[in-house]
Formats: sequence, C-alpha cells, structure tokens
Amino acid sequence: MYKKSAVLLLALILLSLSLSGCLRPASTPPASAQGVGTTPTTETAFPQATQPAGNVQSILNQTQTAAVLAGTPAEAVATATKTKQPKAVATAKPTKKPAKENNEEKSSFQPNLNPEKPATYTLKPGEFPICIARRYNLDVPTLLSINGLAMDSRPKSGTKLRIPQEGSWNLGSRALHDHPAQYTVKSGDTFYTIACYFGNLLPDDIAQNNGYKVTEKPSAGTVLDIP
Repeated sequence: MYKKSAVLLLALILLSLSLSGCLRPASTPPASAQGVGTTPTTETAFPQATQPAGNVQSILNQTQTAAVLAGTPAEAVATATKTKQPKAVATAKPTKKPAKENNEEKSSFQPNLNPEKPATYTLKPGEFPICIARRYNLDVPTLLSINGLAMDSRPKSGTKLRIPQEGSWNLGSRALHDHPAQYTVKSGDTFYTIACYFGNLLPDDIAQNNGYKVTEKPSAGTVLDIP
C-alpha cells in the first residue's frame, strides 16, 4: 500500500513538473534581438550634388561630345574640326598685247595711203629721203633737188627736209613690201623704221592698228599687224 502511494506521488510530481515546463516560454530572445550590445541603426541620407549646376552641365556636354567622337570615323572628325580657310584670289597681272584682238577692228582699219603733204619733215632715226618720198607720194628728183641731196645721200636724223607740193612718185610701186601682213619687231625697230620698210604707210597708222602711240617703241619679238 505504501509503495502504491509512493508511486502515485512520484507520478503526480512528474506530471506537475511537466505541466510547469509547458507553461514557461520556450526560449529567451538573443541579446542582439533585445538591443543589448548593439548600436542603434540610423538612416543614411542620399549624398547631395556638390558641383554647381553650370559645371555639371558642362561636364555632361563634354562627356556627350567625347562619346560622339569616339564612334565617329577619323575622316568625319577631321572634317568637323577643320577650319575653313578663305581662298586666296589670284590676281593676274595685266599684260599689254600690242596687236588688237578684234578681227573686225583690224579688217575695218584703213590706212591713209595718200596723206596730205607737209611743208617740211624732220627725219627720225633710221629714216632717209627716199623713204619720205614713198610715204608722202613725192617726186624724188624734185625732193632731192630742193634739199641739195643726191640719190645716195644719207642725211642724219634731225635733218629738216623741205617737201615739194608739186609732182608725185613715178618710180614704180610706192609699197616696198606687200601688206596687209604681220611683222615681227627686231631689235632697234621703231614705228618710223617699220613704216620705211613697207614704204607707203604712215608710222602713226601702224602704231594705232596695234594699240600703241607712235612715240612708243615696241619690244623685239612683238608681232605687229600691218594694215
């Protein structure tokens, strides 16, 4: 009887202990969960821009430009960065052309083959009495006679000749060389000597037909149009 009571008592004690364990919390929260030994967590603010708005936009523009150039062919970049230089305008120096270029003007120019006879004539360098007789349609014997000259006389330049008003050239053609023609100027030529070469032309007409004044001296090698 005593043993039953002891067993029963022991059973009650164990039951009591079992019920007591079921009613207690299963575990104690860890210290970290209770805030023990930890630093309170604070929210970190988003960093604010420290560059002025203008600088930020400048950097952005440079970055975009670099990105574009990085993907652009070298030829396009060179073209984009090349500074257009103004073209130099070449200025051609005017050159004097002795012969007239207008063919109609040349063909329409008519030399004076029967000029008025002057009272006197002063010889220019390279001229001689027979040349003057051809030019002005003079009677050669009369011209020589009134000036005390012979056929082979060669008075110097500056000599003043008296020009007879009567008589005319009677020794064949007054033209010594055919014209119209072209003539290549030789060293020492003047419009006066060229007129003597052709015989019956006035020096002024040759000069005018080629755009010169009779007092000008054409350069050697110049090709003149002889009327």
